[in-house]
Amino acid sequence: MKSLRREDVIFYVAEAAVLLLLWAITVAQYVKAPETVPIHFNLAGDADRMGPRTTMLLVALVGTVAAVGIEAMALWSPASAVNIPGVDVKKKQSPMAGVYARRLCHLMALLLLLLMICVVCLMAGGAYVPQSFGLWPTFVIISMTFLVIGYYCIKIARLR
Repeated sequence: MKSLRREDVIFYVAEAAVLLLLWAITVAQYVKAPETVPIHFNLAGDADRMGPRTTMLLVALVGTVAAVGIEAMALWSPASAVNIPGVDVKKKQSPMAGVYARRLCHLMALLLLLLMICVVCLMAGGAYVPQSFGLWPTFVIISMTFLVIGYYCIKIARLR
């Protein structure tokens, strides 16, 4: 296991706070939610499929497990596990490749948890997020995900 840097600790604290927020919102929404809640939305933000309210708990659980899995990769994977296109895998990798990969994992875990919060709020009918918000927070988070992946892939590729 690698030693934690200050940057890692800051990310872990932020992720723990967002994870607690996810579960607080999920439990609060679950208690108020009717027996059936919307579980799928079209692009206009209209619910087009209903399901049991326990699905809200499942969404939070899947988000939690996925975020913890992403963080485990960041914590225990060696820098040499980063494949840089055009660089011989037997050659020693730049230490920055590991730093960039770790940052990418931290940001992906945070974005995933924020996305799960949006999904739970949509499912519960928006008691904490006004309905007028619609799907735009979800689209923003998904767009940020692609930007973050692209940014760090380019930074890692430039290490050749």
